[in-house]
Amino acid sequence: MEYKTSYNSILGQLIIKSDGESITGLCFSNARVDDDELDLFQKVKDWLDAYFKGENLEIDFPIKLNGTSFQLKVWNEVSKIQYGSTVSYKQLAQSLNSKAYRAIGQAVKRNPILIIVPCHRVIKNNGEIGGFIAGSRIKKELLDLEAKNLQSCKE
Repeated sequence: MEYKTSYNSILGQLIIKSDGESITGLCFSNARVDDDELDLFQKVKDWLDAYFKGENLEIDFPIKLNGTSFQLKVWNEVSKIQYGSTVSYKQLAQSLNSKAYRAIGQAVKRNPILIIVPCHRVIKNNGEIGGFIAGSRIKKELLDLEAKNLQSCKE
């Protein structure tokens, strides 16, 4: 069974999905959902509140990524990208000891758990931000938000 709830972020509405035990999806959507009540959803909402404020980002809830073994490998590597940092698709491929740049790009594009698995931190080799499933504007705003929050922490 799939459970869903919505979260209104500063960048738009997010839909959080769960199988009842783990988070299985997080995406931007304007779709109307009947909010299911799971304690897990409150933990994710608290984490998102902290994320958007630039506070503690320790993930203290289970996530479950469903994909091919290659996709899982890519998403696990993407999960290692630090808050406020970016890597290029080429750097990501090198960290995976792969030259399958296009396949890596497709795996990044199919990430089912946005923000928590920070695919928005993967950019083009030339430094441009590139595409994002939720749109380039949201990707830029997520990157700008992280940069701003890191800057304010240093001051």
